Amino acid sequence: MEKTRVLFVSQEIYPFVKENELSKISRILPEKVSNDGKDVRVFMPRYGCINERRYNLHEVIRLSGINVIIDNNDHLLIIKVARMPNTNIQVYFIDNQEFFQRKFIFRDDKKNFFQDNSTRAIFFARSVAESIKKLGWSPNVIVLHGWMSALLAPMVKYVFSKHPLFSESKVVLALHNDQFEEKLSDDTVDKLIFDDLTSDLFPNLLKDTNYINLMKDSLMHSDAAIIMNENINSDILQITKTLSIPVVDMSNEEDLLNNFNDFIDDLVAEELFS
Repeated sequence: MEKTRVLFVSQEIYPFVKENELSKISRILPEKVSNDGKDVRVFMPRYGCINERRYNLHEVIRLSGINVIIDNNDHLLIIKVARMPNTNIQVYFIDNQEFFQRKFIFRDDKKNFFQDNSTRAIFFARSVAESIKKLGWSPNVIVLHGWMSALLAPMVKYVFSKHPLFSESKVVLALHNDQFEEKLSDDTVDKLIFDDLTSDLFPNLLKDTNYINLMKDSLMHSDAAIIMNENINSDILQITKTLSIPVVDMSNEEDLLNNFNDFIDDLVAEELFS
């Protein structure tokens, strides 16, 4: 029997970055799923604060070198890889000198939100999909952790699903307490547009480029959602009640650990849609 293939995409994974609720779950779940016999791949940004020597990151030449075009500008994609400590799971790191060499994640040393965070998120999401194409690996399920990963949902649905590797992929948006109060740049939707990804697919971001609207538009284009934290934004929680997709509450860590593999199995078998 062929293994179920699960792609985890996260903005933060412990211990490569500091431990928090999101980075901890992003560390635990891939191992849990792998131990259940599933084939797992993991992607995250290669922030400048990650210690390459400590974790033995090294470049994957055959995957690197793609130019990702955003708003008519070329951005060089570099892929690095390391093993998740104490596991056999490979973590692929999306790197680019302009976007990810800085020593901070979302804010500078004065706590100012990076002005190019929307472009960084778009580059990250598109780079993950392009890397999967070069790997020649077809994910049955794609689990997205954090707002920086969320834009991969509409990209898969309207662009990459035309590729055989993504044609059957189910996208799950994991909802965390990772809200930012600032706004993304006003041209976020303009930069998102490529191929069949058009501005009308982002009705909320067109109104206001805040966190809530980013997650609203990403949820609209997901196949399922998981509530990972009981303290997620109340507006986001309310939206999940109106969606026509399966929404599962796993904010209790014990429930998450006990039921996540069954959730993946049901999603692949499409039992959640019946």
